[in-house]
Parts: sequence; C-alpha cells; structure tokens
Amino acid sequence: MTVQEVKEDIIRSIIEIIETEVEVTEQTEVVHGLGLASIGVLMLLGELEDIYEVELSPKRVEHVKTVGELCDVIIGQLRG
Repeated sequence: MTVQEVKEDIIRSIIEIIETEVEVTEQTEVVHGLGLASIGVLMLLGELEDIYEVELSPKRVEHVKTVGELCDVIIGQLRG
C-alpha cells in the first residue's frame, strides 16, 4: 500500500467515524473543518487508534492542525 492509499483510507475512516457530508481532504482542519469540539476530537482519535492499532497520545497530536498532518502521524506510527 502506498502512502497516498493509506492517507485515502484514513480519510475514509474519518468520514465514517464523524458521519459527515463535508468534503474531507488533507487540507481540512481537524477542529474547524470537521466541526468537532474537543470531546469530538478525542473520540475521533480513539476510534482511529482502534482501527489502525496506533497510539495517538495528546503529546503526539498536540500540533496537528489538518487531516493530512493527522494522516502523517498515523503513518509514522504504522512504520514504527
């Protein structure tokens, strides 16, 4: 699987988790673009941790602003 395919898979997962009709791209802001409050972001991160079997601790994602950056963090975790 290529990095781009993994990113597309993560974006599909995000769309399913938050059940949105909003177009989600790598440039979409996690908080403002997805319309999530802080509890929603935590729930999203928890779901992504379960799906991809990674650890998305607050320390790892504190500077993440976009979906693309979140994808990069997950991919980094997958690579070990």
